[in-house]
Amino acid sequence: RTRPDGANMLKKQGKVERLIMRKFFLKKLKLRRVYEWVKGQRHKRVYAEDILYLNERSAAVGDADAPGTHIATVALPPGSPEIGRSETRREEIFDGVRRGF
Repeated sequence: RTRPDGANMLKKQGKVERLIMRKFFLKKLKLRRVYEWVKGQRHKRVYAEDILYLNERSAAVGDADAPGTHIATVALPPGSPEIGRSETRREEIFDGVRRGF
């Protein structure tokens, strides 16, 4: 993950984000259902649910009675600076991964 534990995953959409998704999903690609999905921020809700699931499963790694596959998550510690979504510098990405372990 690029956001530290404890960060708000369900931020309000900005004007630029709404404008871009409208032009891209609705007008250019004519994907009304995808536009409505993103407009309603349902993708962020799914992301937040996945984070909660991963945290729950990674906490059960040492539990021999836990069913299913064991998962180890990589997450920045609380208070760490975020890594930008469009970050491409290897140094920044690897530094974030190191902090996440």
